[in-house]
Amino acid sequence: MQPREDFEDKPYMIWHPNPAQDTTYKTLAKAVTSMRPAILHAAVYTKNKSLFDWLLDDLGVAPTPPASQEAFAQRWGIGDDYPSYFISRLKTRSEELGIDIRAYEAFSWKMYSAKPAMSSIWLAKELTPDSIHSAMEDWGIYDGYIVDASEAELFASAPESWRPDKWKVEVDYEECPKRRITLEEA
Repeated sequence: MQPREDFEDKPYMIWHPNPAQDTTYKTLAKAVTSMRPAILHAAVYTKNKSLFDWLLDDLGVAPTPPASQEAFAQRWGIGDDYPSYFISRLKTRSEELGIDIRAYEAFSWKMYSAKPAMSSIWLAKELTPDSIHSAMEDWGIYDGYIVDASEAELFASAPESWRPDKWKVEVDYEECPKRRITLEEA
C-alpha cells in the first residue's frame, strides 16, 4: 500500500498548468517515492497510459481518490456508454489491494480537477431555481485565470492583533479582537 506520511506536505499540482515530460515524472517517481500519488494524478490528467501503467504495474503505486476523481472528471458529459481505461484500471487495482477509493475527505482541494467540469452546452440545459448555487463553479484552486482569495484577503486586511495565531481557528465574536481597545486608544 502507498505510504501516506508527508503526502500532505509535498507539491501536488505538478500537472497544471503545463504537464511535464514522461522522463521528468519517472525520475521524480524514482527519486521521491512520496510524490507518486501526485504523479499518478498527473498521468490521469494528461491521459498518459504508458506512465499510468508504469506507475500501477511496475512501481505498485496504490490508486488514490484524487486520481480516481480526475478519471471521473474526464468522463463528465460523455456518459457511461464508453468505459474509461483509467477508471477501470483504478477500480480493478483498488479492489486487488482492498482500498476504497471512494472514501476520501470530501472537501480536500486535491479532489478538484483543473479541467472545466461543464461545457457551454451545459448552460442550454434546463435549470430549476434550486439547482443554481455557488458550488456550480469551483473557485477553490488557481486555474491560471481565477481563484477565490476572499479568506486570504480577509486576514490580510484585518489588523495584526485580530489575526489568529494558528490556521483554522474558531472566532469568538464576543472576545474579538483578542485585546480590547479602550476609548483612549481609539
